[in-house]
Amino acid sequence: MEVYVELTYCMNGILFIMTYEMISLLLNINWSFLKILFLSFLSNISIVLIYIDYLPYISFLYWIVLFLFIFKKQFFLYFPVFLIVYFSILFFINTLIKESFIYNGILITPINYKDIVIVVMTCVFLIIETIYLIYAKRKIKPKDDLYDVTLIFNNKIYHLSGFLDSGNHANYLGYPLIFIKKSKIDTYQQLDTLIIDGLKKRKIDIILVDQVLVNKQSLRNVYIGVLDELDYDCLLNKELMGGII
Repeated sequence: MEVYVELTYCMNGILFIMTYEMISLLLNINWSFLKILFLSFLSNISIVLIYIDYLPYISFLYWIVLFLFIFKKQFFLYFPVFLIVYFSILFFINTLIKESFIYNGILITPINYKDIVIVVMTCVFLIIETIYLIYAKRKIKPKDDLYDVTLIFNNKIYHLSGFLDSGNHANYLGYPLIFIKKSKIDTYQQLDTLIIDGLKKRKIDIILVDQVLVNKQSLRNVYIGVLDELDYDCLLNKELMGGII
């Protein structure tokens, strides 16, 4: 049986891409395709480790370290899902290719005509899955809940795109809190700093904005929570927006 490292690397790379795309759909995570390719590339490095015969299950150890490094406290959320999805796809493809076998979590694929056809079909399925993922993200994008927001802060005007989050009930000192992405405003002096401990530890800087304009309505002296990471420029508060939107 002839086995080529290049084919093994490409085949398992496709499996990892399919795995991370499925994780993105199952957990409703807004991963870009470039991030999926990056995660797949890092995961696929485990193929090189199968040549270390005296250390069994080295691939699993590598994946554990990789997920701990990338996802940190979210490890216990992502890693079990990764194992379930990856090995489901892995065993399914293994049943289709008769002479293939699994070694340390890696699919070893032989070279013959029928198996090449299956590899091509897998690539076609990957393309279809990718197209569906892109289409779903564009279709589900909540454009109806996006509003033009103008912030007046420190004698500067910022024009942002705000998302009205019905689940945002955050408050500071009893006042509804709006969140903004840190990269969207210049330097500021925070009034307070909040630390949220959860799957991912987050720091929120609290500032007081002079004026906020939403839907041609004005709000004055509004508390804003500044976050390093946010899917939108601004996350509006349902309670604060009552009567305005």
